[in-house]
Amino acid sequence: MSIAKAKNGSVVEANDHGDDLSVRHTDDDKLAELGYKSEFKREFSLLQTIAFSISVMGVIASISSTIGFGLAGGGHMGLVFGWFIASIFVMMVALSMAELASSMPYVRAHDKWSIMESDIT
Repeated sequence: MSIAKAKNGSVVEANDHGDDLSVRHTDDDKLAELGYKSEFKREFSLLQTIAFSISVMGVIASISSTIGFGLAGGGHMGLVFGWFIASIFVMMVALSMAELASSMPYVRAHDKWSIMESDIT
């Protein structure tokens, strides 16, 4: 087994045959520093990819079935501005969660975040 350092800082391990390469990224090194081992696969199978595609297509059906309520309640301007205003707030929540995720890379971290952010001890 040979180990080499790639340009992006990751460690590349190859077997004696040289055909089976696995890349250990810097996030695995960070987890090792924290005392954890990376155990999850970082790839999707064909079935998982198809299932995700079908679930994303469900969004189109849900928008088309409920757009009448938005048009009746606020018209086309209500839909446009409602979309942009909601997007801003959703982005704020996503950025906050991304900051928490980058500072505490743990399995089931959302449980830990909710405990840390609440008054429950």
